[in-house]
Amino acid sequence: ENDVKKIKKFIQNLPRLQLKHENLGIHLQIAQDLRDHTSNNSFRKQIEVEQDIVSEANIPECIKFIEECIVRQDPLPKVLRLICLLSIVQNGIDEKPFEFLRTELIHVGLFSYSLTTIY
Repeated sequence: ENDVKKIKKFIQNLPRLQLKHENLGIHLQIAQDLRDHTSNNSFRKQIEVEQDIVSEANIPECIKFIEECIVRQDPLPKVLRLICLLSIVQNGIDEKPFEFLRTELIHVGLFSYSLTTIY
């Protein structure tokens, strides 16, 4: 009779255990995806450039990296995020680098001319 109670209790808890197992699988997949994404050289380089921008180091190299992102046609939010970070930290972007980046964005078609005429 004691064994029957244990089996009955186990069966009652089975849906909860199955849900926990399913959630564990989801969490493991998310962890794997995060590891894959953050171990990517491109991601690491972006983090390095962001840190350089914030510490105001190697700014010409940061601008070069942003240019490379534009030429590769990386997602526009990524490119704009880097440009905005640079602008905020530098209290604006000098006209020459700004015009260069703006021209590159227009040239590769990531941004339309009409949206970039004001700065």
